[in-house]
Order: sequence, then structure tokens, then C-alpha cells
Amino acid sequence: MLFSSSMDHALSRDWLMIGWLAAAALIGLVLIVLIRFRRPNYQQVVQRIERHFPELEQRLLTASQIPVGASARPAGYLQRCVVSEAIGHDVQHGWLSLVSSGRIATDWSAQILALLFLLATAWLLWTSPGNMQPLPVAVSATNSAAVAAPIVEPGDTEIERGSSLIVTVRFSEQIPDEVWLVQSACI
Repeated sequence: MLFSSSMDHALSRDWLMIGWLAAAALIGLVLIVLIRFRRPNYQQVVQRIERHFPELEQRLLTASQIPVGASARPAGYLQRCVVSEAIGHDVQHGWLSLVSSGRIATDWSAQILALLFLLATAWLLWTSPGNMQPLPVAVSATNSAAVAAPIVEPGDTEIERGSSLIVTVRFSEQIPDEVWLVQSACI
């Protein structure tokens, strides 16, 4: 009965892995769509910061309108001063305080959930049937009677590197639905 319960466990693990991967893919697609269609409106962000900190006196608004990129000309002295003063104000007053704690908690929760999905998927892939050891004697899942182990020819053998090897497996009864070949190389 060892093989039957092991087979059931492997099948349930396969379905669990497929479920995890499907859930991770679905969540990833939903997040991609949300991020794609929900672009931040930087003008609204700037206006909100300016309203909350009137001592900025339109410095942030001016700094946000300075063109950047390869085609833009280098910023002059006054432009650099405006940007520097805006950054200094952020360092002094912490604009992050304008973001609600609920929004930050939601973002942290999403990141932790993504990390848990990643770890669970990695664990399922790590413990997949490819890493399982073969069982010496199999028990049929249909009649629960002991079945003789298959005959593997040439069995335990040594060959030189680069040469071919043909392996034949004979089953005394019906061929199982799933058969695994496990090889090990001594170098």
C-alpha cells in the first residue's frame, strides 16, 4: 500500500502545484492590468503636496515642470536651486506622511502575499516528483496486491563517456500509467 498512498500524495501535490501556479499567474495578470491602467497623476500629487505644505511657495510645481530627458537642455543654476530646495523640504518635513497608513498597510500586505506565493511555489517545485526516490516494490492502485518489480536490462552497469546505452524495462503485468527513469552519474 506504500506505492498507492505515495502515488495519491504525488497526484495531490501535482494538483496543489498547478493550483498555486495558476493562482500566482492570475494574481500577476490582475496586478499587471491594474498597474497598466492606473497611472499616477503627478500633477494631482504635486498639488496635494503644495496644498498641505504652503511654505513650498510653488517650488515643487516649478520643479515638476522642468523638462527632463535626452532631448532637454541641461538644467541651469536657478532650476537646480528650485529642485534642491524642493528635495530639502521633503527631507525636512517628510512628504511620505501624506500617504495614508491604510494604503501603506495594503501595499505591505500585497508584498507579503506575493512573497508567500513565491515561497510556496518554490517549495512545491523543490519537492516535485522529479526529486523523489523510486520505491523498490510497487503495489497496484487497483487491486492492492503486490506486483513484482520490473526487470531493467542491463541493470547496474558502467559505460565510457560518450558511448550509447540502450535500457529495456519489462513489466510482468500491465504497464503502469506513469514510469520514472532515475539515473545517477559517477564522474
